[in-house]
Amino acid sequence: MPRRKRMDRQTFQLPDRHRWQAKEGNQIFVANKGDVRFEFPAGWVFDRTSGGKGKSVRFYDGDPPDDNIRLEVSVIHVPDPRAFSAPLADVLDGSIRDIGENCQRSKAFAMQLPQHNLALLDLEYIDPVEKRPAHSLFCLARGAGIHALISLDYWPEDSSVALAAWEDVIGTLRLGEHLEHPFFGPEEKG
Repeated sequence: MPRRKRMDRQTFQLPDRHRWQAKEGNQIFVANKGDVRFEFPAGWVFDRTSGGKGKSVRFYDGDPPDDNIRLEVSVIHVPDPRAFSAPLADVLDGSIRDIGENCQRSKAFAMQLPQHNLALLDLEYIDPVEKRPAHSLFCLARGAGIHALISLDYWPEDSSVALAAWEDVIGTLRLGEHLEHPFFGPEEKG
């Protein structure tokens, strides 16, 4: 299995003429100068320490333990894309285990997009700690020698906020679009 790079958080003041633009109410997450980039709701709490020794980062809709939605992303570098060329839906299906009692899961399905490939899967289960229904959504994305595993965990009563956030994350997801000057944002197209 390829080694994953450790992710560290750095915050910088952007120059006045930067090109970063997010949908109103969102902010942008960029890992490793563009390995992975997506939008997520502004105001969510960023935490790189809870994701397992820097191998993933998490975003919460509030300060834990008072959160109700958790978004997590792991970035996996694959030096030789042929080493991990199995169908994404098969990989995701084999990676996500049933948890808790009364677990129901969808079969992973794949999507081919112009920039990358995706496999998506959802899970409904009884949370083993809280003893109440919970949902998890999973996305395994592959493109430009980068793989990203993204998950979103939420309670059914928070589904409207969670699903809107998921749509923004998946809809704005970019892999391997490295930024020569990250302070200024992506190059203008056209």
